[in-house]
Amino acid sequence: MIEIKFAKDYSEITAKGHSGYAEPGHDIVCASVSSAFVFSTELLKNLEIKHAFGMDENIPFIGIKLAGRRVIGLKVMASLINTMKLLNEEYPDYVSIECVDTNAKLNLKVVNNNGEIKVVSE
Repeated sequence: MIEIKFAKDYSEITAKGHSGYAEPGHDIVCASVSSAFVFSTELLKNLEIKHAFGMDENIPFIGIKLAGRRVIGLKVMASLINTMKLLNEEYPDYVSIECVDTNAKLNLKVVNNNGEIKVVSE
């Protein structure tokens, strides 16, 4: 199951795990989650919203963390969260979603890796 967690203030979101809907490479649920995260981070980048993005296929993990509180950035994150809620409604056996009160519960860490700012799961 893919476990999605997002901060109550919409500043962070993570997804961990595989859905198990189909074999890797043929799983439309995993592809939907990944595509939505990548699209959102590209949108944030094009809108020049400071953020960190990270992905690790070994865990598996994907996450986004905003660096500020610009309204447009929060709207992008709200749209991503709403998309994840829709996936949860459509595939409840494969996607869970949870709002957490504090960002610390997401266990995200922003790192500078040779000039590339990214978010990693601790």
